[in-house]
Amino acid sequence: IRNCDWSSDVCSSDLTIPVIMQDRLLAMGRWLERNGEAIYGCSRSPFSRSPWGRTTQKANTIYLHVYDWPQGDRLAVPGLVSDVRQAWMLADATKAPLPLARDPMGVLTLDLRGRHPDEHATVIALQIDGQLRTEDRFVPDADGSVTLPATAAKVTGPNLRIEPQGNLGYWNNTEARAVWSKVQVPAGGRFQLVLDYALAPGEEGGELKIAFGRSEEHTSELQSQFRISYAVFCLKKK
Repeated sequence: IRNCDWSSDVCSSDLTIPVIMQDRLLAMGRWLERNGEAIYGCSRSPFSRSPWGRTTQKANTIYLHVYDWPQGDRLAVPGLVSDVRQAWMLADATKAPLPLARDPMGVLTLDLRGRHPDEHATVIALQIDGQLRTEDRFVPDADGSVTLPATAAKVTGPNLRIEPQGNLGYWNNTEARAVWSKVQVPAGGRFQLVLDYALAPGEEGGELKIAFGRSEEHTSELQSQFRISYAVFCLKKK
């Protein structure tokens, strides 16, 4: 439990625990019985981003906490360079190995077909062969899309900021920029830039400048010519 005030979040005014909270606490206990190894004694994630959830680490084992089950039952693990000896679902007492492969971009992919996600969070253990090695690149997901999270952007200029919800906000000055470095896009592919944004009433009609570098590891830069209050970007393969 993180950032929990027991008196207000769990207990009633008479310091008894309501039935609904008892059920939740029991569910947490059952989850920890199966997956506590990925919590107790672990250090923080070795990756700067995990699009499907969170990661923890203990010795030569990395634990993938998968909150969003991947489409097509194939989970990409961007940023992991080290070889993996074995992968298994932590709640599986038999440690049945999960099939592993590297896609053409070198990204480790786990085949989860036939597996069932946990109701709360599925934990997958990766046993690393040798020293842990990671890299900080933006590489395509399993479907070929490249997500550009606001939290990984270099933000410059007046007012533009990264909001707690994980989006770019207050983009109301044409001098403001958001830059993503080390964006790796396969050569020869066609991509569509998907922008999820919101504007205040009366702010319609502007334009957005988009620039890409001309190297294998691209730099993506966005400069707004209108007032954006909310923005999230993704490059989707066509």
